[in-house]
Amino acid sequence: MILKKYWQLIIFIPSILLIVAVGLAKVLFQVPIYQFMGDTSAIANIHPLSGLLSNIGVLLWCGTATICFFIAGALTPTRNYKIINFFFVSACLSTYLLIDDFFLFHEKLAPTYMGIPQDTTLMLIAIAVSFYFFWFRRIILQTQYRLIVIAAVLLAASIAADTILKPWLLGLGEWKSLLEDGAKLLGITSWFSYYMNAAYQFLFDNFANS
Repeated sequence: MILKKYWQLIIFIPSILLIVAVGLAKVLFQVPIYQFMGDTSAIANIHPLSGLLSNIGVLLWCGTATICFFIAGALTPTRNYKIINFFFVSACLSTYLLIDDFFLFHEKLAPTYMGIPQDTTLMLIAIAVSFYFFWFRRIILQTQYRLIVIAAVLLAASIAADTILKPWLLGLGEWKSLLEDGAKLLGITSWFSYYMNAAYQFLFDNFANS
């Protein structure tokens, strides 16, 4: 009852905590506030369209997580917990991939500040994704699973281009980035399309059976 009554106030708590954290970083570590609050392109003094494709990919990750969280909540009255858990876990996984991509977690933060090598982080992600596919395989097979397969192949190809195949692709120069990041964007697009389609499918089935 409390959540229903005060939800309009509760939604501000995460943002307030972030603002407080920025203030603490300024006081405790003397980190300039603008480094947290300003736009990246303005702070780095680079073109506003810098990182365009990367930013679009992040928006698609965010869209996927939002859709999955919404559908998990919308299907709660059905008590079909297998489908609800599928969308909830999918939302959490997409949220992690969003954070990893947006904050360069496996590339910069984990190796630099946590001492976790990039290869280790990537291996853990691969294990988590593999376990996810195995655990929800029956549900996935009920959907347009080709889209998620395409997404997995393209994202794996992007990672391979940045790790295993990197020495052989350096000769391509800037075209290597187009190949690597192009595969990544197409993979994220396919990932988003899959969950949008799956959300529509299960939501439509719920209305049809009600």
